[in-house]
Amino acid sequence: MNFLLDIVIVLILARLLGEIFSRAKLPLILGYLFAGFLAGPLFNLVEIGNVHIFGEIGLILLLFIAGFKEVSTEMLIREKKYSLSIGIFGSLIPFGLGYLTGQWFGFSFINSLIIGVALSATSIASSLLAFIKEGKLNTRTGRSLVGAAIVDDIIALLLLAFVTSLIVTGGVFDMLSIGNLLGGMVTFFIVFVLVSKAAPSIFRIARKLRTEEMRFSLVFVLIIFIAYLAQEFGLSTVIGAFAAGIILSRVTSLKSKRFYDDIKVVSEGIFIPFFFAFIGLQIVLDVSILSILPLAILVMAFVGKFLGVWIGSVFSKLERQEKIGLSFGMIPRGEVALVVIALGKSLIPDFPNEIFSSIIITIVVTIFLAPIFVQRFLKKAKLPG
Repeated sequence: MNFLLDIVIVLILARLLGEIFSRAKLPLILGYLFAGFLAGPLFNLVEIGNVHIFGEIGLILLLFIAGFKEVSTEMLIREKKYSLSIGIFGSLIPFGLGYLTGQWFGFSFINSLIIGVALSATSIASSLLAFIKEGKLNTRTGRSLVGAAIVDDIIALLLLAFVTSLIVTGGVFDMLSIGNLLGGMVTFFIVFVLVSKAAPSIFRIARKLRTEEMRFSLVFVLIIFIAYLAQEFGLSTVIGAFAAGIILSRVTSLKSKRFYDDIKVVSEGIFIPFFFAFIGLQIVLDVSILSILPLAILVMAFVGKFLGVWIGSVFSKLERQEKIGLSFGMIPRGEVALVVIALGKSLIPDFPNEIFSSIIITIVVTIFLAPIFVQRFLKKAKLPG
């Protein structure tokens, strides 16, 4: 089918279903996923290759916005007593359980790691909405939830960088590959620090130019260039995009609401829906979704976050009610899990369809159930401020 027509079909379906899901008070990403599923596996309306590049750009912009808007060092410092230990254990324990599940079902070392990384990160957007509706976001539990989610997203992305590098080296643990991996990480960190220091000066110069759109163009150039550098150093484009978001969030001239609104319109209005639809296009309808694997991964997704929160809470001395609220709030999986399986699908030629489908089932179920649990809990709970 024609490339341009495929783009039109996917974007119209994604926006239409996103609107329907939003009006039904369901997460937008489920509408986008369903749009891809309809356009590809169900009705075979588009060629997946025609959507790929738009999905890649959407992925990069999604991670850029996460770094630019969501990572708040001020929040981490303010709530570090509660957020750090919960975020660390809330990420590493699901990672370990996911890896062990993969090994139990006989998957390779790399594929088991991918399951672990997919389960490690929380997507709290739907949970936060429940906290906001009940007027309890500005409680110790609400603030801890945001801080812990930031910590475990960062850890999940570091784990993703490690796994991506292992895929590139063929999963071989020899001194040369380990040295290359560490060398790439160190080099990229140095680049990160240098660009962080240079960015404010670059944008001060850009403000003197007559062309208003120059700043916007410069942002896109830096995002793509830093993503490219991350890839060159053996990491992943998404790590670079996330780092670009953190770097540019420190540039004073980019902190205006107008700039964020502009980049959000382009990203969320056009490219990001393509990424989620691209994931939906890759869903394979076969008997694997009826196996025990999706149930096992789903159970580990729940158990991992509960264990992580309760073990992490030992160091923060939270009350029992707060631990329950945090456990429910951190159940959802979303964007990062989709990023992980998307990279697995693109980097590993024989990436198992059953893992891909199982993670998507886990994302859908947790996004649906978590807000229900959270809202029912918050209606009865008395949380300290």
